[in-house]
Amino acid sequence: MRRTLPMIVLLGLSLPFAHKPVHVDDANFLAMARHAAKDPWRPHDFPINWQGTTESAFDVLSNPPGIAWWLAPLSDASITAMHLWMLPWLILAAWGALQLGSIVAKRPNSAALLLCGAPIAILATQALTPDLPLLACVLAGMAGLMQENTTKTFSSKWPWAVLVGLGAVFRYSGVAMIPLVGLWAWMHGDRRSAFRLAAAASLPLALLIVHDLLAYDAIHLLAMTGFQSVSNTAGDLGHKTVASIAALGGAAALPILCWHHSKRAIAGAIVGAIMGAIAAHLTHQLSAPTLATILFSAAGGATLSAVFKPKDRMDQFL
Repeated sequence: MRRTLPMIVLLGLSLPFAHKPVHVDDANFLAMARHAAKDPWRPHDFPINWQGTTESAFDVLSNPPGIAWWLAPLSDASITAMHLWMLPWLILAAWGALQLGSIVAKRPNSAALLLCGAPIAILATQALTPDLPLLACVLAGMAGLMQENTTKTFSSKWPWAVLVGLGAVFRYSGVAMIPLVGLWAWMHGDRRSAFRLAAAASLPLALLIVHDLLAYDAIHLLAMTGFQSVSNTAGDLGHKTVASIAALGGAAALPILCWHHSKRAIAGAIVGAIMGAIAAHLTHQLSAPTLATILFSAAGGATLSAVFKPKDRMDQFL
């Protein structure tokens, strides 16, 4: 019964907003889903209004087609039906968070509520965007990889590696998780499995690249790398650094790292808070955002502090 409590809380936070209208980026993904329902082979092959100009979706929609394929069967259904169609990803994410919490900190319920109940995660459950599927693939896939068992690593773990890699079919940022799949096996002395698991995690992205070449004669990931590339000043890079630290704290990313590093966590929180205050001052934020920036930067700094002098192999990996 206690293991069901996080799911009850998460569904209670999500279901009241199942009727939420199409909002911000939802429109882009819904447009792609409707086209995918007509032409699933080329979900990016349609015109879209981009900042007042008609553009090819392939050139300006910077996410892979996973969410379009997922939403396509219900793309003309009611908004409530589409939001309910996203809930299996919340259930999968919560299961992964429960398993990770048990493996890493022996606190499954706390981990599930912190990782899946964070504002950024709950907002993702109320959106028609790829963020929630990515969260689910990462949490559930890594939980499966990190579970102890007595069978050979690759033979029992490769489906979980594929699940982690599937996140990159929803958001390209999921590519960052692929090396960690192999790293886990490498750190546990199974170097042969490390390469094979990393290859298994790469499989969904590799298949997507082959699909793009056949469907468009181009690779969407490479096209978006150029589209998203911008030059950054020193000020831009500093602002993005603080924003990343604040996002780490705001998303409650692995707060379990801090629980047995109290002294370093306090020092990290102080440094993070100072960086947040400076960033807020330089960007002329109002009082409420300033406080949020300082608090989230402090939480992120506390989490990052655990990187230094990790106690054991689990700490090193995290």
